[in-house]
Amino acid sequence: MIQTNYLQEILASKDSMIEEHILKKKWISENEELIDEVRHNVKNAKLGVYPAPILIAAPTGSGKTTFALNKLSQIAQEQQGSVLFLSNRAALIAQQKNIKKTSKMPTPSVSSESLDEVYIFENVILMTYQKFFRGVNELTEKLYNIRCIVLDEAHFFLSDAPFNSYTKDILERIQGIKNAMRIYITATPEEVEQLIAYLEYNIQINEEHRKKIGLCCFDDQVFNVYPIKKYSFPASYDYITLKFFSDWNMIESLVKQSSDKWMIFVSSKKEGNVLQKKLGNEIAEYIDADTKSKKPMRLQSLVRRKKFSSKALICTSVLDSGINIEDLNVKYVVIDTANSVQAKQMLGRKRHDDHENITLYVRQMNKKDVLNIYTNSRRRRDEWCEYEQRPVAYLQNNWGKIPESFQKAVAMYIMPCNINDQYNAYIRFVPNPYYRYKLSIDMGSYEKILDAMEEDDDAFAKIVCSWFGKKFDPAMKQEQDDFDKEIEAEFFQQNEEAIDRFLRENGLLENKGEMIFDSDGIQKLNEGLKTFKEVLKGNEAKKLIRYEKDIRRVKASINALFDYNSLPRKLEKKGNIWKVVPKE
Repeated sequence: MIQTNYLQEILASKDSMIEEHILKKKWISENEELIDEVRHNVKNAKLGVYPAPILIAAPTGSGKTTFALNKLSQIAQEQQGSVLFLSNRAALIAQQKNIKKTSKMPTPSVSSESLDEVYIFENVILMTYQKFFRGVNELTEKLYNIRCIVLDEAHFFLSDAPFNSYTKDILERIQGIKNAMRIYITATPEEVEQLIAYLEYNIQINEEHRKKIGLCCFDDQVFNVYPIKKYSFPASYDYITLKFFSDWNMIESLVKQSSDKWMIFVSSKKEGNVLQKKLGNEIAEYIDADTKSKKPMRLQSLVRRKKFSSKALICTSVLDSGINIEDLNVKYVVIDTANSVQAKQMLGRKRHDDHENITLYVRQMNKKDVLNIYTNSRRRRDEWCEYEQRPVAYLQNNWGKIPESFQKAVAMYIMPCNINDQYNAYIRFVPNPYYRYKLSIDMGSYEKILDAMEEDDDAFAKIVCSWFGKKFDPAMKQEQDDFDKEIEAEFFQQNEEAIDRFLRENGLLENKGEMIFDSDGIQKLNEGLKTFKEVLKGNEAKKLIRYEKDIRRVKASINALFDYNSLPRKLEKKGNIWKVVPKE
């Protein structure tokens, strides 16, 4: 279990455990400094000398996959070895397979119809982390003389911890492969780099930990203690135009009006289903975690084509890594998150060329939204702490009502009662400590957002801007304001028409056919409505007068409009004529 002091060690480890190199060139394969370092370490791996691990932080589109599958394979070949390439999504493996098919490497010697199978391209072995964990690692190590292991999308070990109970076990098994250097690659190292650095450092200094993961020695060498080397490549978001929205109705209207394609990331299945129904099947398709099992051909088509046929693709975080969309018609990306890593991963699913511009819409969260997210993370953290302190009692007291989020992060092992008795066994529940670590990181980031929002109404937008290297400009919210004005104008017109229709239908107009308001009645009404934007956004006031047929109800509705906007007016019948008069 990860204890508090362990968390503190990790969080304080960056300065002493990470040696950072900032590389100017965009393309990974063009950086001789990195290539020389990799070649040196792979050579050490063959000689039985501990090969120093490397962390590569590079944005999408910088050639990470091409570097690993082509350049790195050549380096490993020089040492008569192979490359084990691991990824967190079967979909990404399939796309990497397609990259190899288009390269100079030969067709695979092992193939399968399943995306989860192992693919071998000469000296490069592709598989998912999950496949590796299920036991393929022993086979590949024996047959292919692994000299280098690429851990692609390395943020997986933390980002998937809430719903994958084995991410810690997977990482430890990878680290236990002897005489193979490890290359961690991710576009978003912010959260995971300190964990990686700490674990690699622990391998160097802790003999007991090496024994635990099966890495007893490297030909009896003495381990040299040094920081993990991190090679960072420049990340530029100049290609995006950042805008903020507060109401999903706005996105619905914009999608319908647009002639371009949209990628829309929602925060929940419920939200995705609602939006898809509003847009309709002809406009939008929806994909979530269930799509892989229920509609696998649909997902495979998306992976293979790297395009979607509908105007809008609505998806949950199932697509925040592992799938690349290469479609010039996709001009808009929408995200709904308060997590910087998740936001960058979502944006990165849309691959862009050097001359392409993307408009990124981010849902503007208020303090209540962020507080709800923080509270949810804290509740799950507290559940975890309760389990760690009294695991048996927690399971007994909560059996049958254990939250799904907790269940997904707890591994279940069937353990024999003793080594000589394979028939009598017990179940052992092992929580994934990376889950608690992830929750702690998330809570810290949400707390910073909440603190900033106490001082500045635009704090959330400014923080989001900082994620993408942008300077906040109120004009980023201007389109939202313009959209509101259009709604307001339409609403005012409908108000006047509704009142006018009611009076005409009931013969309550003067002979001249003019509305029976005093000279400034309707003007005052509209001015009052303009000052009540929040009501207008929710269309609550519109509901008060729309489709009303009963006279008394309509009278009440019109008067409710006045009251709603603090106007000292009321609609009152004087004889046979209805008039708007001052309220006493």
